[in-house]
Amino acid sequence: MVSDEVRSLAQRTQSSTIEIQSTIQQLQEGSRNAMARMENGNTQAQETVQMAKDAGEAIKRILASVDEINAMNTQIATAAEQQSSVTEEINKNITTISSISDQTAAGAEQSRIAADSLQKLSDEMKDKIQKYVI
Repeated sequence: MVSDEVRSLAQRTQSSTIEIQSTIQQLQEGSRNAMARMENGNTQAQETVQMAKDAGEAIKRILASVDEINAMNTQIATAAEQQSSVTEEINKNITTISSISDQTAAGAEQSRIAADSLQKLSDEMKDKIQKYVI
């Protein structure tokens, strides 16, 4: 009877040992899987951090380009304003030149009229002087 109990106890011990060994193997497998997943997660996190850094650098370059474009726009606006001012000055000068040309033409017409008048007076004087010639 004692030997049956010892045999029964030995069987249960062996069965428990097998069960414990199986549980340990499952725990070890679970630990390996968890470790692999953590390493994979760590790798993905590092890749994500690098992508975020790259995106930050790209945003900095975009902002620098936007600032450069804004500066160019300011220069273009200033140049356009200056061109408009110069164009306005040219228009004023053309108007002044046109007015002076009109005045010069009027003066030339008056000079022609005066010259014609002088010519007429000169002819009349010639005629009168010829009457007195001996």
